[in-house]
Amino acid sequence: MKFYPTEIPSLPNGTLKTVTFKTLVSNLENGREFRRRKWLFPKRSFRLKYDVLTQEQADTLWNFFIEHQGAYKPFLFQFPYKTKHYNEFVAQADGSQKVFDLPSKDAQDVVIYFDGNPVGGFFFLPEGGEYGKDRVEFKEPPPAGALITADFYGYLVITARFAEDSLSSEIFKAYLQRVGIGIVEVR
Repeated sequence: MKFYPTEIPSLPNGTLKTVTFKTLVSNLENGREFRRRKWLFPKRSFRLKYDVLTQEQADTLWNFFIEHQGAYKPFLFQFPYKTKHYNEFVAQADGSQKVFDLPSKDAQDVVIYFDGNPVGGFFFLPEGGEYGKDRVEFKEPPPAGALITADFYGYLVITARFAEDSLSSEIFKAYLQRVGIGIVEVR
């Protein structure tokens, strides 16, 4: 799986991050509400605007869009700047696996949780995972069924796709500068 081109800078003030929760709300006859969370973790979407963009950079992004067939093929997206991330999903333990890739690159201050409880007894391997993601290795496998999450300061790395499925090559550069390209997290 390829990374979204990170050699083309997008300024943090040109990056819009949206978080979506999935909540089922039912209105009862007595006027009360019943709410049920459908997703354990929110999904994120991003809108990346580029202030200054050469034609070569626009062509790189256009070719990446074409290669991934718009919204069809997933890719890895690294959030363009370092920040603190909380309660990021890592995996659900199977009771035998000891090595897990984190959704991060160049992370610091890593705290790992099993079912919301902080744990020790792991080795942190910076960029030692698949696609250069950070990795943790536990001395003993986490208990089967345990939900593994992490807090960290660093770059967030997610599997994503383009929000758009149809774009015009003739106005692509202007679109990137005025509207921005949409990136949607997939699971």
